[in-house]
Amino acid sequence: MFRRSLLPGLIGLAWLAASPSLAVGEEVPRAGYVADHERIDAEYSVAKERCDRYSGNAQDVCVAEARAARRIAKTESEARYRGTPKAWYDARAARAEAEFEVARERCGDRARDTKDVCLAEARAAETRAKAEAKLARQQAEGR
Repeated sequence: MFRRSLLPGLIGLAWLAASPSLAVGEEVPRAGYVADHERIDAEYSVAKERCDRYSGNAQDVCVAEARAARRIAKTESEARYRGTPKAWYDARAARAEAEFEVARERCGDRARDTKDVCLAEARAAETRAKAEAKLARQQAEGR
C-alpha cells in the first residue's frame, strides 16, 4: 500500500521541481546542477534502504520505483541545466521509460493472461508518452 503512494509522490515532486514550462530557457549554474545530482543520489539511497523492509515482488517494485525516481530527477535536472528542446525531450523519454520499468515490475506477480494485458498497457503508455515528447520537442524547435 505504501509503495503505490510513494512513486506518484516522488514523480510529482520531481515534476513540479522540473516543470518544463517554468524552466525552459533558464540556465542552472554548474554548482546547482552538481548539488541537484548529489541530492538525487542521497534520496535514492534512502528510498532504496526503505525497500529492504519488503520481500519478493514488492521489494522489486519498490527498488524499480526508487530507480525510476532517480532517473527522472537526473534527466530533468540535466534538462534544466542544458535548457534545450532535445534535453527536455530526453527527460520526457526517460520518464516514459522509467514508468514502463515500474509498470513491468508491478505486472510481474500477475497470472499469465493478466500479466500480458498489463505489459501491453504499459508498453502502449510508454509509446504514447514518447510520441507526446517528440511532438513537444518539434513544437519547441519550431518556435
